Amino acid sequence: MSEETSRDRIRSGQSWNEFCDTLKAAGQTIIAEGSPEDILDRAEGFRYLSRLTRAGLEAFIEYADPLTPELHRPIHETAKIGADNPDNYYQNAQISLVGQGKFAEAETLLDAQRDRFPENPTNRVYSALLEAARWNYDGAESELRAMIEETRAIPIFVNQAQFGLASVLTSRGRLAEAESYRSEASAQNEERGVPGAALGGYIGEAFVDLVLRGDTATAIDRVDSALVLHPLSDVSPLDRPYFQLAAFYAIAGDPRRARQLWREYEAEIGPDLRGDDEMARHTVQGAIAFAEGQYGEAVDEYRRSDVGECVTCTLYPLARAYEASGQPDSARSVYEQLLSRPDPVRLFADQGAGALTLERLGQLYDERGDWEKAAEYYARFVELWKNADPELQPRVEAAQQRLNEIFAERG
Repeated sequence: MSEETSRDRIRSGQSWNEFCDTLKAAGQTIIAEGSPEDILDRAEGFRYLSRLTRAGLEAFIEYADPLTPELHRPIHETAKIGADNPDNYYQNAQISLVGQGKFAEAETLLDAQRDRFPENPTNRVYSALLEAARWNYDGAESELRAMIEETRAIPIFVNQAQFGLASVLTSRGRLAEAESYRSEASAQNEERGVPGAALGGYIGEAFVDLVLRGDTATAIDRVDSALVLHPLSDVSPLDRPYFQLAAFYAIAGDPRRARQLWREYEAEIGPDLRGDDEMARHTVQGAIAFAEGQYGEAVDEYRRSDVGECVTCTLYPLARAYEASGQPDSARSVYEQLLSRPDPVRLFADQGAGALTLERLGQLYDERGDWEKAAEYYARFVELWKNADPELQPRVEAAQQRLNEIFAERG
């Protein structure tokens, strides 16, 4: 949906009318056949719907801008979603603080959560998120390994920690080890009967083949094989990873397949069930435009995709689009934003983009003759990937060699 279309919908009242119609339709669930008919149950049902509506309005309108985060409690005494838990007191506060770059205050808050709820398994998750946000991948890795050991009896937490650990290892260039954790987590999702999540894991590994290994053939084969194992027709429409698949095929050089998948998404998932898909929509369109050599259009689409709770997810492809369109200064600026923006979910969002950005910034500043900046980024890249897999070491060695040459030439 274009920005102009969104404005027209607001101006005409269409957005408001659709919201009211959707809310009215949701109320039919409470009086549907098989629902309790007792007057108190009916009253509580409508009361619960009103609470969910209020919580949704606060979360997605009043406190929805990730670049200007505000501290608020998403769930409280009069707005509940099933169960009280410490996450509702501390998680949003920590994410808000991290989003503002207030890492010390976020650490203090996390300490308070640990003291008050020492047995809460998600303490490790929040700690790993904080460490990754401030680029301390050693700390994030340690927290997630500890979480795996401490939650062996709770599969869903082990699964979350394995995917998180795979993300951290990917960011550090340890791709083989990351693949083992990602594969184990995907296998667990298959056993749990959630093929959509399992398919997402396979697609994630294919992105590693594609972007970090530069092996397009293996990446495509991996996804095609996963779709044979888990056809989309066997997955509930709302659980189908249309966004990841469409973006993958576009980046892999098959924009026709990407368009086909996005059309299928729009046909299968009605507008009232899609949620906020603005970031996904523009990301896919940006990837398709890039694959077709329409770099200016790709820039426009990727810029529109820079919305939502993930504040760095689309910056790497946007920077690449700027480069491809002959705008190196804009590319450098966006690459640096990827590194400097405080990102509460960098743990899961990075997937190696940070390392590629450091490497590329070193090269760009080197080409520009800014040896100090080039040395800074080469050094950071070498440090991040110093223990990367052997297949990635030639890139590390090249950066280290150039770094040595700069020091020798410039002192």
